[in-house]
Amino acid sequence: MPFGALLVESAVNSVIALLRSQFNTNLAVVWSNNPQPPVTLENLQISRFYVSEAIDPLQAPAIFVIADRSDHDLSAQNFAKQTHTLMVAVLVEDVEVETLTRKAWRYGQAAWLTLHDKAVGDIKILVEALSYSPILGAATRGEGRQFRKDVTLRLRVMHFESF
Repeated sequence: MPFGALLVESAVNSVIALLRSQFNTNLAVVWSNNPQPPVTLENLQISRFYVSEAIDPLQAPAIFVIADRSDHDLSAQNFAKQTHTLMVAVLVEDVEVETLTRKAWRYGQAAWLTLHDKAVGDIKILVEALSYSPILGAATRGEGRQFRKDVTLRLRVMHFESF
């Protein structure tokens, strides 16, 4: 039974599964290729992936996968052909703003390596753009003030399902 409009949920789940399986490996590649200036890159824990932008994570880094739009190819017969626009936001924190900026760039690069030009099952993923937020002050934690920055990847996810 086809689910048409619900294909976006399986697309989001596929993107999260790909990030969970490959992001930390690609983060290690980025770390080894960018030794100077040194920036600590913390692996992303499985529990820090979210499907809503309305969550304020207790700890960073965190990744948010947000569905923005689904376009349907109305000429498709006996199959569903959709293009989803998804946003993947990687949130990072640090106490020093220049280090934070470099950290955000490097996490963004790891996300790009993980997602761009990848096929998973019946979807194909392309990264169309990366955008970088301004630095935001976060709550004071422990001994100092943390600052936050995010890198957002805009994905085009082409999804095909026959029925």
